[in-house]
Amino acid sequence: MDRLQAGLTGCVELLQEYRGLMESQATASYVQGQLECVDSAWLRDLETLTYEELVHLPEHTSLLMHTGLQHFIQRVVSLYPQYQQWTEELHPTALEVRDMTPKKVHEVSRLSAFIAHIASETKVTDVVDLGAGLGYLSHFLACRCSLSVLAVESKVHNSHASRTRSDYISSKTQQSGDFQAVSLHVTDSNFATLCEKPCLLVGLHTCGDLAPVSLRMAAAVPTVRAVINVGCCYNLLTETIAPEAKERFSQYFSRIGVNLEGKSLDQTFVSGPNAGFPMSAYLRSRYPAFYLGRMARTLAQNDFSDQMMSQPAENMRKFSFRAAFQCLLGELFPHLSSTYAVGKTKFSTNFAQYVRKASKNMHIQISLSDEELEAIYTEKYRPMEKKAAGLWVLRTLLAPVVEHLLVCDRAIYLQEQGLETSVWQVFDREVSPRCTVLMGVKPAPC
Repeated sequence: MDRLQAGLTGCVELLQEYRGLMESQATASYVQGQLECVDSAWLRDLETLTYEELVHLPEHTSLLMHTGLQHFIQRVVSLYPQYQQWTEELHPTALEVRDMTPKKVHEVSRLSAFIAHIASETKVTDVVDLGAGLGYLSHFLACRCSLSVLAVESKVHNSHASRTRSDYISSKTQQSGDFQAVSLHVTDSNFATLCEKPCLLVGLHTCGDLAPVSLRMAAAVPTVRAVINVGCCYNLLTETIAPEAKERFSQYFSRIGVNLEGKSLDQTFVSGPNAGFPMSAYLRSRYPAFYLGRMARTLAQNDFSDQMMSQPAENMRKFSFRAAFQCLLGELFPHLSSTYAVGKTKFSTNFAQYVRKASKNMHIQISLSDEELEAIYTEKYRPMEKKAAGLWVLRTLLAPVVEHLLVCDRAIYLQEQGLETSVWQVFDREVSPRCTVLMGVKPAPC
């Protein structure tokens, strides 16, 4: 079994064993008893830690008494990926970073150097940037790497802004480069026309199904010599369910809850062979009963943010506020008891403040005074804050495992299509959490 298959196998088997934890919802933890999705002794053990220790849990396993919990953390961390590192950069000028955020500057600096290296290795000078957005990467590749770049973007206003930005920078530098931006919704029938010459197919943070679509098209079109892809927005992936998984999936689907419009929170399941997940025949054949679901795929994007690490107690309390509000909905508005998406709420310093913001989003009136709301929270829910935080931390520990599974599935698919495949960490995770680059190179033509 090769390294990618071993990685996928380890991830699937862990997630199968701890599916209850993976599918748990902080917003439903008080209502549906999902604090019971892990051993109650684990939560009691976690309650002895400070919030600062909780958010650095893998570093503090020696403080835990329960050996089963220690073993779980060690097993999870052992599955965290160790990809090859790429740190070379091409440094843009002040003019070339026009309109870019510091995060985007970092991504373009690193990925452009990586793409230029692969272009040199494969002796390919044409690049198709699929999902090019505002063309930051595309224009830089054309002007600084001497590549012929076609920036393809489905949104007309993005393509227009890309061309406007390119024209402005070129007028100032007197360097236009071989850069074109087109607005096009790419399909199987028109994709080959974009790649009439040997090319590299690249994508920086291709959202949802655009990543698997890119990989499938790259494998199918002979003129694509290599594909370089950074995925994101795993929550938007479509997923297909095999017959072997339907019984367990139906249980998951029945409790997932609804949004403000009364629609299921998971509408990403489709039939047919071209879903975004799973891609590889290896995963489909070896684990036909396995599925992720939107809750798990959203989890893959969770990170212990700088804000969470710096103020863990205050920030974790928001999960308790949300869960307590769900209980309140069930009591005061039974018809909303299964509504788990209440819209975005800014940071709240107390429960009453959270209730007012969430109620406004839902267009409902709660007649209880702030004092009454605080009294209810103090009596019923404050004692559960640390348990809810412990559950959130345990679940978040699974995030890199879920993302690694998705990356392995895509990489194995490319292997199955005959491409030489490698996975790299190209960005600094602290700057750009979706930092993994999947590359597939076709054998050199005879």
